[in-house]
This record gives sequence, C-alpha cells and structure tokens, in this order.
Amino acid sequence: MTATIIDVRLRAVWVSEVGYRYDVLLGAEIIVQRSRDPEHDAARALLALGYRGRFRTVDFVTDGPRMIHDIEKAAKQRVVERDDGRIVVLRYRPMSEAVRARFGAHTSAGGSAAPPDGPVSTHEPAEAAGSETCAVPQRIPEPA
Repeated sequence: MTATIIDVRLRAVWVSEVGYRYDVLLGAEIIVQRSRDPEHDAARALLALGYRGRFRTVDFVTDGPRMIHDIEKAAKQRVVERDDGRIVVLRYRPMSEAVRARFGAHTSAGGSAAPPDGPVSTHEPAEAAGSETCAVPQRIPEPA
C-alpha cells in the first residue's frame, strides 16, 4: 500500500528590495504567505491543520515537483542564511514573545508587520533568531 503524499503548490511573489517570497497553496487555499522558507513554513502550517505524513512541494507555474518532506520532521526545522553566505538547516525556534510584541500584529498587506517605531537594523545579530541577521521590515505606503 502506497502512502498518500499531500501536494502543496509554491507560488513565487517578487517583493521589491527584498527578493522572492513564496505563497504556499493547499488546493485553492493559501496556507502560508510571503515566506522566505516555504517548505518548512508549509510543514508547520500542515501540522497545525492536523496533517501527518509526507508532502510534496510543486511549482505553481510548471506544475513540476520540487521536494518531498515528512511533515513532522520538516516542521521542526528552518533554513538560515548566515552573514558569511552559508545556508544551513537548523532547529526551528519560534519568535520570542518580546520580539513578537515589538513587531505587533501581522498584516498581510505588507507581507510582514513592521515594528511600531520603524524598521529594525540588520547590522546587529537578532538575538531571538539565533545570532543570524534578519530582514529589514519594509513599510508599504497605503493605497491612495
């Protein structure tokens, strides 16, 4: 008997001055928006929705398969780009409550919430992120 593999589609979204971010779709529903680490974020979203087993990421445009992951294993991981250019897979660490409070409520209009007192510098390591730097939150002007 073959186990069922859940397909999720990755849709690339270009965010100016930041680069590509990925929406993750399960069927017609977006379960993750503008992710830098779509496979691991998808695993956490699927786990939260009660899914177990394996899932496959599929390119939104070509419908070609990308990767197959175990949901529970991938949910415990994250990809980190180090200042020296290395990309490593580390254990997932949720954002601390102190950092979450600084950023305030998430708004999907801008892709990520900006802290109430302006962007955070990326010149110093982000302690809550495990000493890697984090992206500068961008303030998006409100539509006229």
